[in-house]
This record gives sequence, structure tokens and C-alpha cells, in this order.
Amino acid sequence: MEWSTGCVESPCRKRGRTLRVLAKGIVAALLLTVAGPAQAAPKLLPQTYKEPTREARAFSTEDARLNAAYKELAASLDRAKREALRDEERQWIRTRDRACRKGDSHCMRVHTANRADDLESRIGALAAMAGEWGYITNCTFGGHYTEWSIPKPGSGTIVGQWSDGTQFHESRGNFNGEWRDSRLYVRFCVFTDWSDGGETCPTYGVVDGYLVIRGSHLVWFRTIGLPEEGKFREYVTLSRKPRFGDVPRDKSCAEDDD
Repeated sequence: MEWSTGCVESPCRKRGRTLRVLAKGIVAALLLTVAGPAQAAPKLLPQTYKEPTREARAFSTEDARLNAAYKELAASLDRAKREALRDEERQWIRTRDRACRKGDSHCMRVHTANRADDLESRIGALAAMAGEWGYITNCTFGGHYTEWSIPKPGSGTIVGQWSDGTQFHESRGNFNGEWRDSRLYVRFCVFTDWSDGGETCPTYGVVDGYLVIRGSHLVWFRTIGLPEEGKFREYVTLSRKPRFGDVPRDKSCAEDDD
């Protein structure tokens, strides 16, 4: 009889053989890692972000102003007028896109700024007066040129600038306005260098007219007779000056006045 002192083909021997195989595999893996060629670092994707140009940033500013004006104006309208405004805005977008080449930020900015001015002018009667206004004609000898610069409404009185005259003579100064009964009643003063007999700034004279909004225009009424009589006549109708360019010239006079 043969006696066995070990674990021939026993689970102990199989477990030892398995451990030796695993050890050889680990050593081989380590040798391949050390001896193998180094892997190249992963390639980074090319940078695709571009800093917006000055024109692009300016367009974004005007576009935000346009959107704010559109929302404020739409909120003040009834359903029918709101839908009409929506259709008008869609038509304006189509017109702008036809006028501007794709990627032309300057063209987009100009159209958007002028549109924002137009929408802002419709928000409230007094707020609608804020901005630059003008009138130009060559109908009479020397022509007639008028400009008003009206600030956005705040508290108290409104102070802005005005000018009125011809190619040969012009009055220019400040005005002081008071809002009453949907009219901006104004008193004038003239700059010293332009003085033509009126009160010299900063002293203002008596009320000498008023301004009202008529459609998309600003109408200037001036006093007739004595100021205390409170009589006025329509003097001139001004157009809003676009952000870029000038008001259209009035050519409605008779041919012999040209």
C-alpha cells in the first residue's frame, strides 16, 4: 500500500497551479506595458468659438431694444390691433431680410434700430414725443428748416432743444415744456449767439405754443395774438428723424415757390 503525504490532484494542487498561471499573466502584461510603444495623446478638437464683432454686438443691443418695445406695445393693444401689429412685424422682418445680405450685421443693425425707434414712438403720447424731429423744405426763398430734440419723459418739466429758420437766419435755443391735456406746452429761450429778441437762456419767456402727436408726426402750434388770449395756429408738421439719415424734404409747395 502506498501512502500519500500531499494532495495529489487535489483541490490544493489545482489552486496552486491556477495562481502560478495568473502570476505569469500579470508579469507578461507588465512587460508589454513597459516595452510597448507609448500611445499618442488624444487630439483636441479645433477651437470653433469666435468673438462677436462690434457690429454684431451693436445689432444684438438694438435687437433686444426692438423686442422690448414690441412686447410693451403689444401688451397695450386689444386683440385685433395686436394681431395687426404681429402681421406688420412679420412683413417688416421679410423686408429687412431682403434688404440685408446674410451676415451683414451693419445693415441689420440700421434697420433694427430704426424699427425700434418707430415702435418706441408709439408707446404713450408723451413718450412718443421723445427723440429727434425735423422739417426741411426749399419751397420759399431761403427754405425752411426746423429741428426739435425732445428727451424721454421724467418727473417735472421737460427741457430740450429747438431750432427754426432759413438759410439766411436761424433761431436756436432751449425749450421748457409742461404736459397738459395731451399737449406739451412750451416756453422758449435763445442762445446768446443766436439771440433775435427772445429771452436769453436760461431765462424762459411765456408760453409760446404747444406740440401734439398726429399719427407718426409731431405738429407744432404757435401762439397768435397776445399770449394771454390763448390762441394758437398750426405752424409746421415735423417728421421723426431716422437714426441714420435725415427727414424727407417737403416738396408739396407750388412750382413757382421753388
